[in-house]
Formats: sequence, structure tokens, C-alpha cells
Amino acid sequence: MLNNMESETPTIFSGDLYKTLLDSIFDAVYVVDIQGNIIYWNESCARLTGYSAREMVGHRFDKTPVMNIKEHDASLPSHDSGLHTDFSSPDESTITQQNRNPEHLSESNMHFGPNPGKDCNVLGIVLETGMPGTWKGYLTRKNGQRIPIESRISAVRNENSQIIGAVEVLRDISAHVSLEEAHRHLLQLSRKDQLTGLYNRAALGELLKAEIERARRYQQLFSVAMMDIDHFKRINDRYGHDAGDKVLAQIGAILDRNLRQPDMVGRWGGEEFLIMVPNNTAQGAVQLADRIRQYIKKIPETMIPEPISASFGVSQLQPHQGSDQLLYQADMALYQAKNQGRDRVVIN
Repeated sequence: MLNNMESETPTIFSGDLYKTLLDSIFDAVYVVDIQGNIIYWNESCARLTGYSAREMVGHRFDKTPVMNIKEHDASLPSHDSGLHTDFSSPDESTITQQNRNPEHLSESNMHFGPNPGKDCNVLGIVLETGMPGTWKGYLTRKNGQRIPIESRISAVRNENSQIIGAVEVLRDISAHVSLEEAHRHLLQLSRKDQLTGLYNRAALGELLKAEIERARRYQQLFSVAMMDIDHFKRINDRYGHDAGDKVLAQIGAILDRNLRQPDMVGRWGGEEFLIMVPNNTAQGAVQLADRIRQYIKKIPETMIPEPISASFGVSQLQPHQGSDQLLYQADMALYQAKNQGRDRVVIN
């Protein structure tokens, strides 16, 4: 089939030398003519997709089963979306999603294949404009396996600089994706308290500064609540640290389930937890803290044979106040709650 196509488009291939060279390289490469018909499909393409050259050559690229490819997927750990410029040289104009369509295309709109009214077919755009294009996405192999790939597409021109086809290079980036996912998982772990699954103190410190800056910039309210489990040392002394850990984990779950979407919570240290309540007054934070306090009191005594309670200190961000001053106010309110008999919420 390749030889037949060569006679029709001799400027793309001249003899068997190029076929031999392309069949020997590691990357998957295929070539289409100006009509989008596949005229060459190398051995690596066959290995990558599971489809042989016999099954692919002679068909339009957008009519073949292997071209069920999404150009973007939220599960692919990459900041790239749509057509990108990673493979272009500095002096080349490269297709980008922004200069083809000013509106951001949703994942449901982005695919590799014909889509009337949606000009998001990368290879088709390359054939039309001659500009190189790149994308990252997933390819479904013949056996149903879904693999992440990176693509580079370039136009093929004749001696008169007329576009006569295009070549696409596909690369399996499974190892790279796995490495990025592992890195992302480790980064997530570094920000979480292992016992409760909530943010740890380091992450809370970063979030607190960011939220204070946001509140100042947009002139919004911001409040915090510092929580401490009552008589926690006694719980550890009487029932052991395993029992204490179970209490911490249970209270962590209560906190995680009973906050608003914008609220944030983490383990500040030991038996202390910090709740951040954006765009809310101290009184609103008091209501939230009191609701959590009541849920904690309902923890069954099957966990430990005595009631569990917690105390809260609430403060609201004031003008020109930093994170240290805000937390100091919350700590003072918590200290008052302890002195007043525990199991209560005090506002400073």
C-alpha cells in the first residue's frame, strides 16, 4: 500500500530507505496525505496501538478505531490543555488552543476525530494551516488498554512549500505519568497529618497566610477557631496511646465532615486543631464550633468509658493584624474556655 501511495505522492517518500529508517526508530510514527488518508504506519505504531499497518494504511486517520483519543484528561498530571507549544522552536508559530478558539474547550468537546462546528482536530488543523501542533492525552489500544501519550505533529511540504501531508509522532509517557503521580502523592502526604488525614501544621501555616492575604485584598471577613480536646492527657494515661489515637482520628473525621466547603481544618499539634473560616464573622465561627462541639460529645463511650469533649477559642481577623496576632487571640479565648470549665466556645 505504501508503494502505491508513493506513486501518487512521490514527494513524501522516495524509495524504501525512509520506510526502513522510520521502521527502525523507537517512537511511533505515521504519515497522512493532504486528504488525511494514512499512507504509512511504522512498526512502533503497530506495537504501541496493537493495530498493524495492514489495518490502518489507506483509511482516513479520523475514521480508524485507534483514533479514539482525548486531547485532555483531568486525570493526566499535566498543566497542558489542548494544543501546546512544547515541541516548537522559538521562531516557529505553533497552533494553540487560544489562537484557534478563544473559548476554553471542555473535555467533552475535545477529542481526536471529526466534530462538525468544533475546530479542535489537531492533525486536521496542521493540514489546514501548516503550523506544528502538540498535545497530551490518552490512546486506547486494540486490547482496550488506555495509555497516556504525547504527540508531535508537523506538516509535510513539497519543493514548492505546498502542504502535501502531515507526520505525527506518538510517544508512550506512562513512566513519566507514573513518576508525576508518585511525586504528587508524596507532596500530598507531606501536607497531611498521617493520623487524622487532615492538614498538618506546616500546611496550615501556609494556608493561613494565604487566606489572610486574600481577606485583606478583597476586604473580606476571616475568622479562626482553635480547638483542644479536654483532658486528653488523662485519656492517654488511663486508656493508653492507642485509645488516644483513636479519639484523635474520630474527632478528625467529625471535623472533616462538618465544615462548609470553603472552610479548612488541620491538626495544629498534639490534641489541638485549627479551623479556618473564610468570609465569616467570629459569631459565625462560634456557631460552627459549637455544632462540632456537640457532635464530639456524641462520640459513644464504647471508644473509651467516659465522655469526650472539646473546648474552642474563636477570633476574627482585624485590620493590620497578622497570623501570629490572630492565633494569639484564639489561644487566649481557648485558655478562657478551659478556665471556665471546658466543653464550651469562647470568643475573643
